[in-house]
Amino acid sequence: MITMTHTGTRPLNGVNAQVLTDLFTRAHADGEPLRIELSTHLRWRDGLATEGAGGTLRLDGPQDRSHHAFRTDLPEPLAGSDTGPAPTEMLLAATAACVSAALVELATAEGIRLDRVEAHASTALDARGALGVEGVPVGPGEVTLRFDIDADAAPEQLQALIRAAVAASPTAQALIRPTSIRTEPNR
Repeated sequence: MITMTHTGTRPLNGVNAQVLTDLFTRAHADGEPLRIELSTHLRWRDGLATEGAGGTLRLDGPQDRSHHAFRTDLPEPLAGSDTGPAPTEMLLAATAACVSAALVELATAEGIRLDRVEAHASTALDARGALGVEGVPVGPGEVTLRFDIDADAAPEQLQALIRAAVAASPTAQALIRPTSIRTEPNR
């Protein structure tokens, strides 16, 4: 379990230590959920491309709007126009970003100064599954995350930090223990 040892208002690793301390305090205070609600919206544009925008994020209270836009597409060899990253690339990027953010939060909580964190995510899949070939699994296989980290910590500490970050990453955990998907009809 990670405990908050770095306290105060002094930023570490570019993280607002006071906000992080407050989150840790709330998370461990009374056993009540610290619920985060997220949504996004996207629209098919043309070919195999979609454009989307972050929708809302709510952390146990008021709703914040996100105005980050994105576009996805498939590469030309998969019948796309290659006007944006493929959705599976976005999945890899989201996983690497979420684990990296968790790593930075946890390092900051433990008072570990980070000078550099680079994450590399990769996977492979058999496209026949997505093209409806019976018996072929759809989706990526094992995801490999490799980190290059410069920090004031021993290699064993960094390994423990990476394991804790994967365990604390909602996106990584969604791949490890997939969640269900509920679809709703047109409105």
